[in-house]
Amino acid sequence: HELSAKAFAGFKGVTRGLLKYAKRRKLIDLNVDELFSDVDISDREFHKEFHESYEEVYDEAETEKIVNYLVANPDLKNKGLLMFFATGMRVGEVCTLRHGALSEDGYTVQVRTTESRYRAESGCIIYYVKEMPKTAKGWREIVVPEQFRWLISDLWRESEGREFVFVRDDGGRMDAACFRRRLRRICKKLDIYHKSPQKIRRTYGTILLDNAVDSRLIVDQMGHMDVTTTENYYHRSRRGTVSKSKILSGIPDFNYAM
Repeated sequence: HELSAKAFAGFKGVTRGLLKYAKRRKLIDLNVDELFSDVDISDREFHKEFHESYEEVYDEAETEKIVNYLVANPDLKNKGLLMFFATGMRVGEVCTLRHGALSEDGYTVQVRTTESRYRAESGCIIYYVKEMPKTAKGWREIVVPEQFRWLISDLWRESEGREFVFVRDDGGRMDAACFRRRLRRICKKLDIYHKSPQKIRRTYGTILLDNAVDSRLIVDQMGHMDVTTTENYYHRSRRGTVSKSKILSGIPDFNYAM
């Protein structure tokens, strides 16, 4: 079914869990670990998805352009989008952010929740706050760069007295779709190739890796199990041609006499 290796790993994990649960309930009688040890599939068997870097991250020029626009037009939704650039948070983590998760001095943001959904019997999709992050490592305290402390402090003041930081005009909580729609409109307005909020998170991870940030700090900020997750799934090229040329020009072995 053209599964990617990552999708197959997730499918295998769910299946293993179901079979182990069935065995504990004595519904089946087989060695689950032995069964899965026999499932030896080469990476060549999987569907390979290739995406250009411009589809995966906001490059240096795009980032500067969009951040400047958001700062110049600081309504609540735009401040939410700035949160992605400042913290690398997942969209579900931002839209369920509570007032108490922000520090008054603007230095930190605590991640304790995410957004989830289910389909009701009527067929409607119901969005709700899940009282835990996406993963165990997702429970974290993110340190905010000095340049964005004003943003966290502003949001702390503006949300004082209410439960959620990001609310609609009618008082209801903004969901992930609110930020996705706003980001799409801004990208169109600025003539930037549209990328989802998840790609802002990927941009954030790439910035940390490109600047040789300590691996412990990277996993703490991103909420990953280890830095290889960030390296393998988040690291993309976001520098322009001139920036790349300057980096290569600084390598001593290329300093030939011309």
